[in-house]
Amino acid sequence: MENRVELSDQTLRITRIFDAPRELVFEAWSDPDRIEAWSGCAEATSLEATVDFRVGGGYRHVISIPEVGSLTMFGTYTEIRPPERIVYTVEWEPFESIDPVPPTEVSVEFVARGDQTEVRLTHSGLVSDEMKENIPEGWGAAFDRLANGMGRSQGSGAPTKIVRDYFREFFSGPARHSEVRRFLTDDFVFRGPMLCADSADEYVEQLRELGDELDLRVTVRQVLGEGDRVAALVDMEGPAPVTFSQWFSFEGDRISRLEVVYDPRPFLEGTPGG
Repeated sequence: MENRVELSDQTLRITRIFDAPRELVFEAWSDPDRIEAWSGCAEATSLEATVDFRVGGGYRHVISIPEVGSLTMFGTYTEIRPPERIVYTVEWEPFESIDPVPPTEVSVEFVARGDQTEVRLTHSGLVSDEMKENIPEGWGAAFDRLANGMGRSQGSGAPTKIVRDYFREFFSGPARHSEVRRFLTDDFVFRGPMLCADSADEYVEQLRELGDELDLRVTVRQVLGEGDRVAALVDMEGPAPVTFSQWFSFEGDRISRLEVVYDPRPFLEGTPGG
């Protein structure tokens, strides 16, 4: 389904039907993990979202764009009526290679259409020709990603959220390793520098056997998704600290393959599948 776009004076209006219930689409605008999966312009390779979702609360998006750098968008929620409407302000931190952008306002309405949802977005305060050119393109790319992710999101969550939930169980200690089974397909494949497995049950059994050896101190630096693939960059502490990347493939809302690589350069050079 295509975006219906109207641009008049200083106001952009976009309407689109999403193939998901209203509550789920609304959640995609309020949960930081889901926001990271779809928000941002077409050129963005990653987005880190911090959200205090309440009236008067704020949000902050750090958007990475090749050959530009990291841009920071922030604002305040001025109206929230779940699951019907969200209104928030938009501001940008100064950046040396981009002209200052004046504050704007976004309102989003969610209208139930049976099992689907019509989203009506209004972005006001577009005072320059550059804003009128770039902002509709950015919203168009973001809406396309949101639409592509809605089918998967009707299961346990968008792929990036599933990966974060997987990490939460995996790195909670050996007693929780059996819990990762629910995130995996039966024919799940694991490939790593020291271990290999050709089924979910074999993988979980290997985790049990390793036990305390997998009680690691780690920091998940970034989780980045594109389509049915997700990549994560992870720092592991210890006598010999190491940074490694993990590459996840999905079938529906479950992980079908995981590859662990002790070389983060492919992750840093672009998005999964890029």
